[in-house]
Amino acid sequence: MRKFFRDDAGVGAIEFALIAPLLALVLLGTISGWAYYQQNNHMRDSVEVAGKYFLQGGTSEEVALNIAEAAWSDKPDDGSIALNKTCICGGVAASCGGVCSDMSIPETYWTIEASSTYTDPFLGEAVLENGLPLYEREVIRVR
Repeated sequence: MRKFFRDDAGVGAIEFALIAPLLALVLLGTISGWAYYQQNNHMRDSVEVAGKYFLQGGTSEEVALNIAEAAWSDKPDDGSIALNKTCICGGVAASCGGVCSDMSIPETYWTIEASSTYTDPFLGEAVLENGLPLYEREVIRVR
């Protein structure tokens, strides 16, 4: 009987069987975290590209939207980008087509917003029922 308890022939296999599931969970968690980071980063890049378009003198909402859509690689089906132009004269919202009452040009702001939902590539909606919402917003002062 002593010989049986001192035999260590299968110890390595037992240790591996105990540790392998934990290593698999760590690997899947790392891949899921990387996928979340990548999706969020691609969305942020699209917002920044549209912002740079306005900073470099662009004025067309349609062109900025097309640039942002093209810059968002691997865009999910529910991904959306919205642009909003606001003009301010002396701290008060004003018309973007005219001049302020003191004959100055109104300050122009572009708000660029992108949103989507992250779904885990391995578990889908099993862990997060409706996914994890992602949102990015940038406000650009043009004038």
